Amino acid sequence: MIKKAVGIYVSKNMLQFTMLSKNFNRVRLLGAESIKIDHDISIVSPSSPGNEKISSFTASVKNFLKQHGIKEGQVIAVALAPESVVIRYFQMPRLAVQEHKTAVVFEARKYLPYKIDEVVHAYAISYDKVASNKMAVTFVAAEKNSVSGYIRFFEKLGLRVGYMEAIPYSLMRLLYYIKDTELNQTVALVHIGQESAQINLIRNKILYLTRNVNFSGKLNRPASLQAEENISDSKFDSLFSEVRLSFDYFHRQFPEEKIEKMITWTDDKAIQDKIQAASKDLNVYTKSSNPFNAIEKAGGYSLDYAISAGLALRILHNPNRDINLSPGFKKMEIEGLAKTAVIEVCIAAVFLFVFYIIDGNKIMALQLELARILGERSAIEMRAGNIAISNIENSKAKLQEKYNYLSKLKENKFSVALKLNKIGYLMPEGLWLVGVDCGKPRGKSSVKKSFMIKGYAWRQKGDDQIKTVNQFLENLKKDTYFNKGFIDIKLDSILNEKYAGVPVTSFQISCVME
Repeated sequence: MIKKAVGIYVSKNMLQFTMLSKNFNRVRLLGAESIKIDHDISIVSPSSPGNEKISSFTASVKNFLKQHGIKEGQVIAVALAPESVVIRYFQMPRLAVQEHKTAVVFEARKYLPYKIDEVVHAYAISYDKVASNKMAVTFVAAEKNSVSGYIRFFEKLGLRVGYMEAIPYSLMRLLYYIKDTELNQTVALVHIGQESAQINLIRNKILYLTRNVNFSGKLNRPASLQAEENISDSKFDSLFSEVRLSFDYFHRQFPEEKIEKMITWTDDKAIQDKIQAASKDLNVYTKSSNPFNAIEKAGGYSLDYAISAGLALRILHNPNRDINLSPGFKKMEIEGLAKTAVIEVCIAAVFLFVFYIIDGNKIMALQLELARILGERSAIEMRAGNIAISNIENSKAKLQEKYNYLSKLKENKFSVALKLNKIGYLMPEGLWLVGVDCGKPRGKSSVKKSFMIKGYAWRQKGDDQIKTVNQFLENLKKDTYFNKGFIDIKLDSILNEKYAGVPVTSFQISCVME
């Protein structure tokens, strides 16, 4: 169970932290705070002027993390500022899955303001609201330099950026978590913060359109100008104009569809009331809600923290399913697989010990039985003078037959524990086991009892994975101790697949017993 999940939103002026925990499927808010970024500090470019101030800022952030018990090595989820990310929705001819990687990137070039090799990108494919011969792509990209800068900054703090995404995905995750809408509803989610607002059109967890409205120009006006105009009215005018444009664009793209609901999240009661009144012009049902009502201990916190809360939720709920721009994610997946393999080896060692004890007891019982028979044989020979020669020969033959049988049984005893122990020495590097079964397959009376070995192989090159499995098979066949008692050792299946998103090769080897 994850004890703590940390989401961090980086805006132009603020680092926003939210910490959540999960207990019995209930999410609890552990804390949420913000640290202001001075205008002459650049997180993305640490080599820029004002380096001494960056060091001071970094120290203050480290102190903040320490106060909240965020330890070094903590995996975090980060959302990038809207100006650092490009999100494009487009449709293209439906293709086979193996062609997606090349074709989608090629098509996305038309919609990006950057060269494709200058960005970190990810995409999601859906078949919602498209013709049967089409597929829809949501393509997300961020400049490599910007992403690298953020990662360097957080690594200096001792944190690991496991997940990096755009704001709309964080807000969408929180929306579906609190169940404020149904999956099949087309909904407009409007999140209004102090510095900016986000307008997102969503259906079936697909982001069809997103717009960012920046209020910073209005908020930073001199006090004399602020006195001459109502800031709230100005913010509302800018926001609602963008809402109307978003609705118009969606209806042009999907003339048969209807936006069924608009949900607003804001601390600003005045803007909330204005949107409620103006929504009649858009002919859409409008609802104001507070997502923090669905999270324990979150009462009273500003809805500005909705972004970082949605990020922390990613770590707690299916973190690998959504779009991820973090280049370090694959490395973390490999590390996770290595940890899993270590755990499985430890479990296998325990089973080896148990099997060894069980088999040891069986061998000891056979030895005692053999010793008893030998004793009986000696006693019979001592009494031979009182028994007829024919009876002696008959008894001797029977005892010799039983003795030979038990001797052979002991010699050919199939020791599961010792064979399992031998497997560990025969396994090549890059291969681990997930199961060892001993028995006859169900419903196959004609099949002999088998010793079945199941596992995975991973190598840097995919072809090497199959070679590793074949090498393991050869090692089992050639080892005279292991193959003793088997009439056939064969490869039942070998399959390329994905384990936790990483390409691996699964296999099953059957060792048929005599």
